[in-house]
Amino acid sequence: MKRLLTAEMVQISGPWVTNGTPARKALLALPECVGILPRVEEAHKQLHGAQPGQGDARGAEISAEAAEVDARHDAVVRGVDFVLQGIALLVGDSARAREIEAARALLTPEGVSIISTSYRNEAGAAALLKSRLGGAADVKSLLASVVVDKKKTLTSFVNERIAHGERLGVLEDERAQLRLTATESSAVANVNARNAWIRAVNALIANAELAGISPAQDTMIFGALREAETKANRRGKAPAVEPTPGAADPNAASPSPVPS
Repeated sequence: MKRLLTAEMVQISGPWVTNGTPARKALLALPECVGILPRVEEAHKQLHGAQPGQGDARGAEISAEAAEVDARHDAVVRGVDFVLQGIALLVGDSARAREIEAARALLTPEGVSIISTSYRNEAGAAALLKSRLGGAADVKSLLASVVVDKKKTLTSFVNERIAHGERLGVLEDERAQLRLTATESSAVANVNARNAWIRAVNALIANAELAGISPAQDTMIFGALREAETKANRRGKAPAVEPTPGAADPNAASPSPVPS
């Protein structure tokens, strides 16, 4: 049974745990099997419960916050660059314009296209910017000289960009950890659920044999299981098909399909 796929297990035990099915009725008519059915039902539920979830609450919160932080980060990157561009255009060819171009090159070495990259890349770019600014006294002085709104200078907005980038990095780290934890937990739960199912089904088969079921009853109750096991064993013994070289070649012979 270990070669059965989890989905096959669910399909096989479905009729045993569903009221009104012929297999369920046949099992309920066997006193030896009635006591095992709760274990089968529980194992069937475990298989469903062990499957990866469609998303958790914290994951959704992270996605929502990251989208909001990224939107503001992108607006700040573009806004600061546009302000500097505007000043450079207004002052014309001058020392001030050249200082501004140097500042733009330091703030966004790859241009504002940084806002179209991943959250992780934006976080890394913010960290690098923070490092570059540490030794750029002229640029820091220029940013502090440009007042945008109510005494708020470009320095404030650049610091805001860095803070948003750092937050995106924190959120990406948490998202990655959540995914890793969820994957590991799901894998362990799936193995445990499969083992519980196999134990329950083996017990059900043994008790059905003790009850002396007829061949017809065996086929009704366990026919799907027997057929699935035969196919699963065949899958396990099938030789690997050698890969065909290159792209599909209409003149190359196709490998024989592996029987299912």
